[in-house]
Amino acid sequence: MGAIKKRIIRFIKPHPGQQEILKLLAEPEVNYVCVNAGRRFGKTLLALSWMIKCLLDKPGKQGLIMSKSSKQVSKIFNTCLKLFKPYNIFKTIHRTFRVIEFNNGSVLNFYMSSNHDDVRSSEFDYIVLDEFALYPDDAWTNSIQPTLANMRDFKVLIVSTPRGKGQWYQLFNRGLDPNVKHWKSFTAPTSANPTIPKKFLEDTQLEVPNQVFRQEYLAEFIENGGEVFIIKNENIIPELVKFDKTSKGYIGIDIGMKKDFTVIFGFNENFEMFLYERFYGNTPLECSKKIFNTLKKFDINQIFVDIETNKNDSVFFEVKNLYAADKININSRIIPTNINKSTKPANIEQLSMLLESLKLKVIDDKYLLSEFNSFSYYYNIHNNLIYGASGVAHDDIVMAACGAVRAYNYKNTKRIAVFSN
Repeated sequence: MGAIKKRIIRFIKPHPGQQEILKLLAEPEVNYVCVNAGRRFGKTLLALSWMIKCLLDKPGKQGLIMSKSSKQVSKIFNTCLKLFKPYNIFKTIHRTFRVIEFNNGSVLNFYMSSNHDDVRSSEFDYIVLDEFALYPDDAWTNSIQPTLANMRDFKVLIVSTPRGKGQWYQLFNRGLDPNVKHWKSFTAPTSANPTIPKKFLEDTQLEVPNQVFRQEYLAEFIENGGEVFIIKNENIIPELVKFDKTSKGYIGIDIGMKKDFTVIFGFNENFEMFLYERFYGNTPLECSKKIFNTLKKFDINQIFVDIETNKNDSVFFEVKNLYAADKININSRIIPTNINKSTKPANIEQLSMLLESLKLKVIDDKYLLSEFNSFSYYYNIHNNLIYGASGVAHDDIVMAACGAVRAYNYKNTKRIAVFSN
């Protein structure tokens, strides 16, 4: 039999920014490298390739790749198999436990950060921590760092986009301290990846809130980085303004049933809040009557209303009937909107622009302000920007405010712009 021909493993061809990271990892005295980079810089793929090369070059070593969620871990695991399985370097692949044994005795483990307790008793020679800014606060100190206590010549590569100024910000700054020789840090915006079209970044900057772009694409550490809305003192008024009978009002209604809240939110032509009501769990008929009684306080010819629902919804239908009983046609004044994934982001970004430009004035209500401040975003595994309330928080007020934005846009030829610099 002829000798088996070995295939040359083709790792990624690093762009200049990635080359700088590899240089830091190659320094003998460096144990920790922190990479703070914009989305699509190529940090995760670089980290995976670096890990595979380390485990191949040194037989019998233990590696760990950790990421923020089960979906993200699965994505990295599957990418690993797609890129490197054809080279026959793996002895055993445990898909259920996400463990890969190499022919040379090295082992690569995959974990999600919420299960960080599971690595406490382990020891690793090489660690990759992907999207570290989204880890639980105790993951690093209680679980990950202790795995290195008895190890020599270990390497830890921590990669993330920034999210506020929490633990990731602190670790990154450690790598900037010239007196801490075994830590190094590197930062780069998305534009440092030469494969990303300039037009993509220009379009994205026009489509997302300013602080989202600064954080996700410029890789800037900013205060309260997970929030979508910036509310300053100049945005806050002590109480609702009196509605001027010569003005126009734009009202958004987010309907909640059973164990949810219905919110009515309105601002005038000057974007000053003149209407705010929030009530809990009602039957469709009760909810309709409360909405009707609130709207009846205003001349129907002065207001434009957006209800987040559809024209066949029982609440909208009943509100329409209540007005009809008074011989008032609301067809051009109260519009049902069936919001979807494609329309929701634009409304949120328009609302963000109104606040950031200090145009929108909201009342000094603790719950209202807390809901705006806790409204957040994340990118899913398909790199789609997803908005929503963080944790167990509600988003009824935000959605009603978005309805007011839609009502304004519906009746004005000059619509509220999405954020732009």
